Amino acid sequence: MRQGVRLEEAIIAATQPAVTGRQYEFSCYRAAEYLVLLGLTQEAKIVNPTYLKELEAQCRKQVPGSDPFHTTYAYEYGTPDNPIPMHD
Repeated sequence: MRQGVRLEEAIIAATQPAVTGRQYEFSCYRAAEYLVLLGLTQEAKIVNPTYLKELEAQCRKQVPGSDPFHTTYAYEYGTPDNPIPMHD
């Protein structure tokens, strides 16, 4: 993330080509991580600006990799072998 660019702006630029005219390729798994991170930034902007500043500072150092990201922000319920029952 470039200095002076907010995390929300960076994620929108990476995931929404209509905004910048640039297209990036990444896996669906990574796209899901970016969208969760975008939701966190947009919610934190409203309800916890201090947390947003901490999250942006962390992402300026290094965006969490897949495993740390999912254990911190996106716990997955069920597995392909043992899915969550429908309507739960």
